[in-house]
Amino acid sequence: MDSISSAQRACIVAGITTAIPTALARADAVQPRPTPAQEPLVVRVNGGFQWGDAAIGAAAGFGAAITLVGGIALVDRRDRVVIRPPLEREEEP
Repeated sequence: MDSISSAQRACIVAGITTAIPTALARADAVQPRPTPAQEPLVVRVNGGFQWGDAAIGAAAGFGAAITLVGGIALVDRRDRVVIRPPLEREEEP
């Protein structure tokens, strides 16, 4: 016969799963490491806006849009049945 109920097991598991990360976090936080003083990183960029790169990106986006619209048009196309009323025949006099 079980001496521990399922509710007690759930409480034990919940307690263990919350205690382990807390203990590990405390172990890491015991000794703070000094950070050396760093100088700011300066990045120099020659030139300005790259129009060639912008044109390539615009062309790629336009091509993707056309492909998407064409794909939707092909998927949406169904075999359409056209039902016409019967042709009226003129009776000869």
